Amino acid sequence: MINCSDSVFEPEICKRLIAETPMSVMVTDSNLRIIQVNKSFVDTTGYSAAEAIGQTPRLLSSERHDTQFYKAMWHSILDTGQWQGRSGTVEKTGRFTLNG
Repeated sequence: MINCSDSVFEPEICKRLIAETPMSVMVTDSNLRIIQVNKSFVDTTGYSAAEAIGQTPRLLSSERHDTQFYKAMWHSILDTGQWQGRSGTVEKTGRFTLNG
């Protein structure tokens, strides 16, 4: 995880890291609205950047995970700033994909 608000990283470096990583990346604001996605996200999910920006991560939620799964995931994200694990997402086409 990279905290781009740290003075250690210049904003341009963070933009390049997000854009060039082969992993799908979604960046949210403090209200959990998507403000940036990378090409891998677009390729993996089928959602264009324009379709994803302004949405919440719920855009990709799957009914295959129960409420407890999402509570634990968001607790980790809000408490530590990150989450790692396997999750399933629903692509724009409706196809379920296991990630991670």
